[in-house]
Amino acid sequence: MGFELKPHQKEAVERIKKTYQLILADEMGLGKTATILKATRDTWVGYAGKKKILVVCPASLKKNWQKEIVEWSGWPFKQELDKIQCGPHIITNYERLKNFVEPAEKGLIGTVIFDEAHYLKNPKSQRFYYAERIAARAEKKFLLTGTPMVSGPCDLAPLLDILGVLPLFGGYEGFYKRYCDPYFNGYGWDYTGASNKEELKRKLKPYIIRRTKKEVGIGLPKKSIVDVPMIECKQPYADSLQEIEAQFRTVNRVKYAPAVKFINDLLEKGERPVVFLHHRSLMARLKETFKDSVQIYGGQSVEDRNDAVEKFQKGEVPVILCSLQASATGLTLTSSRVAVFMEYLWSPSVSKQAQDRVHRISQTRDVTIYNLYCPKSIEEQQGMRSFIKELDMRGVL
Repeated sequence: MGFELKPHQKEAVERIKKTYQLILADEMGLGKTATILKATRDTWVGYAGKKKILVVCPASLKKNWQKEIVEWSGWPFKQELDKIQCGPHIITNYERLKNFVEPAEKGLIGTVIFDEAHYLKNPKSQRFYYAERIAARAEKKFLLTGTPMVSGPCDLAPLLDILGVLPLFGGYEGFYKRYCDPYFNGYGWDYTGASNKEELKRKLKPYIIRRTKKEVGIGLPKKSIVDVPMIECKQPYADSLQEIEAQFRTVNRVKYAPAVKFINDLLEKGERPVVFLHHRSLMARLKETFKDSVQIYGGQSVEDRNDAVEKFQKGEVPVILCSLQASATGLTLTSSRVAVFMEYLWSPSVSKQAQDRVHRISQTRDVTIYNLYCPKSIEEQQGMRSFIKELDMRGVL
């Protein structure tokens, strides 16, 4: 049992052992889970059963963590209503955080690990409130995320707050003023810019590890991103959320037929496409068209989700339909080398993570990402397709 770590993981393990708080922000696919489990091994022994290691993750990833811990340690697991117990580990999801505030305040949680820590980027959210209370009482806190910075350096402030080191950066106000190039946009202050980047990069160094696949010498097959225009759909600039939503629905109706033809052409060529979309109504319509497909969507049981992935990976079904938000993490779909984006979200991190379901370490073939869009529509006006491109860490990470 145990993990055979790669050199970049061993380097991170040694650094994590020497600190009490850190953001492990390696790019997706570099083995953050194995790294943090190995790094906290001595902690398990030191607690001698008196304190727990709390792992907080999206609900869809709880079984993944269970599997990793069991494979590493051989400990039996126990499924309970709000958690999974594996030896000294307690695995829970963000929606259940409130249940662990009291144990933390009683000193029963020694280490807390927040996986997919970008879930905590809103300091006004309830999940952040409970996460901060738990982290404040834990001896060690570690945050795992492959997308620590999406909108700009402003995304880092809440993560540094969870670590307890934000005051060293001037608190929220000082951080935003110094590193986010703020300006008044007519409605309020916009903090999505970046300023004093070299200074910020230097100050972040003790609290964050960030490596890309290219930097650590892990080669992946080539990835090509191809924009595929559908039917032109000229739309005026949308000023409200209602108008934006209405325009997206119009675009989906206009491009549905040519998009289906595009997917069928891929199938005829022997491809097995992974289709990413956002609206449940569009997924239902596609399911009617591609009756042999399987689906990944929000609210799906873990068992149904795993069954859908297994069928697709084994080649038993030709198409898998994936909700962008529900499938951006915790999935391996490398039996396909083709992804088709029929819809887009505002967050580039979600789109990048979705790409990585196909383009990851276990992939052996070149990958093609197809972006289907309607020219002159809201998709083009708002630069939605640009969110499918690589994330830009703006020279900070």
